[in-house]
Amino acid sequence: MKKLSVLAIAGALAIASHAPAGAAEKVSSSTLKRLFPGQFQAIIKGYKVKFSAMGNGRLYGKYKNYKDQGRWSVRSGRLCIMLKEWLNGETKCSSVTKRNGWYQSAQVQFRKF
Repeated sequence: MKKLSVLAIAGALAIASHAPAGAAEKVSSSTLKRLFPGQFQAIIKGYKVKFSAMGNGRLYGKYKNYKDQGRWSVRSGRLCIMLKEWLNGETKCSSVTKRNGWYQSAQVQFRKF
């Protein structure tokens, strides 16, 4: 599970070092609230992780045979994620930008299915 903890420590939705080129635009709180809930593909340190964000704030993540669950919310224009295992139950909040169809926060890029 340590391998997966390294993946998710990024805040579950935050800029991979190989982020696509192009100008990034900051995503507003209202846009985040329209984006979530939904199904997402995230790239975290080169690994493809699938996330399902539910309307009730629940969050489910899957990478190969690893699974985790937690909560998501939008607070003060930032996306906040808590995952029980991958983030040790800690909540991580980050601003989100959009670049070339991908959303990015601290260390992860993601897009909606």
